[in-house]
Amino acid sequence: MTTTTTTTTTDQEALPAWLGWVRLAIGLAQGLAFYLITDHQDAFSDDVRTALLTTIVFVPVLVVGGLGAFRLTTLGAWIAVATLIAAGLSWYEVSRLGGENRYSGGPQAVYFVVPVLLFVGHHLVQAADEARRWFAPYERYFDLGWRHGAQLLLAILFTGAFWAVLGLGASLFNLIGITFLMELIQKGWFAMPATCGVFAAAIHLTDLRSGLVRGARALGLVLLSWLLPALAGLGAAFFV
Repeated sequence: MTTTTTTTTTDQEALPAWLGWVRLAIGLAQGLAFYLITDHQDAFSDDVRTALLTTIVFVPVLVVGGLGAFRLTTLGAWIAVATLIAAGLSWYEVSRLGGENRYSGGPQAVYFVVPVLLFVGHHLVQAADEARRWFAPYERYFDLGWRHGAQLLLAILFTGAFWAVLGLGASLFNLIGITFLMELIQKGWFAMPATCGVFAAAIHLTDLRSGLVRGARALGLVLLSWLLPALAGLGAAFFV
């Protein structure tokens, strides 16, 4: 009994009680904003719409992850810079093409570049903020980057599981002639806030159980370490 209690206490992060509700509210607001822009997309030009959507998709995730980890002044400054990066690069990516060559939607290079830049920048800023200096120890960068990478992966899997459960439930109700749930989950005003809200809740839950995230990260690193010799051998063979 004593061992179980000690393990639970160690794995559980001491986070303020308000943090979970604030993160959930940010997720719901993110989903609602995403729905409003996509539902009224004809009101915006291609470059403005892309800048808004890219900002709404990525920047609130930084806020959710940064709350409780950054000093508020540092977080505010970083979010302002991240917004400029996301909106500015997205707007430039579309507007530079001009005229008939503008993107009308679909995948764009900026949707890959922006999250990579924001992910790297977020951990550079957080580690420096914790160390109270411009450059933190390398170990801190490594720990934060891998831990948050595992956290994001678990949050994505949790969100996917949430929708799998909803889809299964809706299909079961359809069998008995009740179509309300299936119709509900197909509505944008429900699906987008629900997705973003569940994702934000998953980020908070993985923060509460940081031991699980560290375990997932350790497992991933072990698996990658076994792949490294094969990758090195293939690379050497290619150069030869």
